[in-house]
Amino acid sequence: MSSSRRPGRLPAGLQGIWNDQMWAAWEADYHLNINLQMNYWPADLCNLSETIDPLADWFVRMTENGRRTARQLYDADGWVCFHCSNPFGRTTPVGSTLASQFENGVLDPLAGAWMAMTLWRHYEFTQDEAFLRQRAYPVLKGAAEFMLDIMIEDQDGRLVIVPSTSPENTYLHPGTGKPVRITRGSTYHTTLVRVVFQAVIQGAAELDADQAFREELKTALTKLPPLKVGENGTIQEWIEDYREQDPRHRHVSHLLGLHPFSLITAEDPPLFEAARKTLERRGAGGDVGWSNAWKTSFYARLGDGEQAGAYLRRLIARNTFPNLMDSCWPGRLFQIDGNFGGTAGIAEMLLQSHGGEIRLLPALPAAWPRGSVKGLRARGGFEVDIDWHDGRLTSARLRSLAGRPCRITCGDEVLELKTSRGQTIPLTSDLTRLEDASR
Repeated sequence: MSSSRRPGRLPAGLQGIWNDQMWAAWEADYHLNINLQMNYWPADLCNLSETIDPLADWFVRMTENGRRTARQLYDADGWVCFHCSNPFGRTTPVGSTLASQFENGVLDPLAGAWMAMTLWRHYEFTQDEAFLRQRAYPVLKGAAEFMLDIMIEDQDGRLVIVPSTSPENTYLHPGTGKPVRITRGSTYHTTLVRVVFQAVIQGAAELDADQAFREELKTALTKLPPLKVGENGTIQEWIEDYREQDPRHRHVSHLLGLHPFSLITAEDPPLFEAARKTLERRGAGGDVGWSNAWKTSFYARLGDGEQAGAYLRRLIARNTFPNLMDSCWPGRLFQIDGNFGGTAGIAEMLLQSHGGEIRLLPALPAAWPRGSVKGLRARGGFEVDIDWHDGRLTSARLRSLAGRPCRITCGDEVLELKTSRGQTIPLTSDLTRLEDASR
């Protein structure tokens, strides 16, 4: 709230606003290969939607710079931003070394597109059509235009990003055995293309705009490489089933489809189980705050409250200073994304709303046998209060801010609701509407 609010004009950087150094770690800038994204994971979910305003203001201006960069570097439409930006909206590839400038910068032209999905998520939670029309949709459309222009067909006829990478991991080249980052159509990049195209198609439909562009994107979606399960039963990180150099790498970018997006769900058991195996193989590798925070949300999406709770405890025990500020590496460098990511992880354990459902207590650990939470937000424009005892729901309250229908689940209980704007609906432990239960 302090680091991203009006009248301030900038979003929260790597240290939020709590930097005491003239030359801060990573220049206290905006890293867009997960860090700035993670800073804003709790914004809508935790009912702090107004904190998005400084981000949206900065981001829209940054994409104006990105249009020039896309034209100059790629001769492409739309806009581009690489993995690092700054308060002035830098959009060119940079790095602290020449190797980093290429491997983290040049190889990842979609980091900005990932960040743009934060604006789409804001619309999903708020149902603010003016925000969609004026800010989110133009930004997302520009990202999609850039993707369409730079993708090429590979030897198998699939549309891929070339060159491509998976932040910040390497695989072992099957011919030389040497670690390599460069590839084509990484799972990370293909996932980003898929979710941006889907968001633009849905947004355009809701705005009744760009029919021809929608059809173009729908055709392109059919040509994207599918998510694959490798020989070891995990989600493939690269388009080929390469062996990674570091199986316990801190980044898990090939699971973007599990979180923060929802391409991998329980409705697809093979991919869902492969995602679980991927996390088991990654383990607690890297031991950095933001990575442990992300794994909290991963396991929450898998419905595994015990593992989600274990990573949350690990985050607090190993990756915080005595004042509870997050430590990127144990006890070394302050980086606020772990604080924000951990907050979002807790909320994901208590409430989820992806895939067309509002799920109550989807990943409640045994260590939290009773409690309550008030004012969490769900996609579709809903506020939710939840009470539980002995690990089971006792009551809930749903407030409809946009008058949309919804589907609520808790364990095996399911409730389909039609709502009106401003309506408050109290629910019992079995998801019966309270007024119905009293009849």
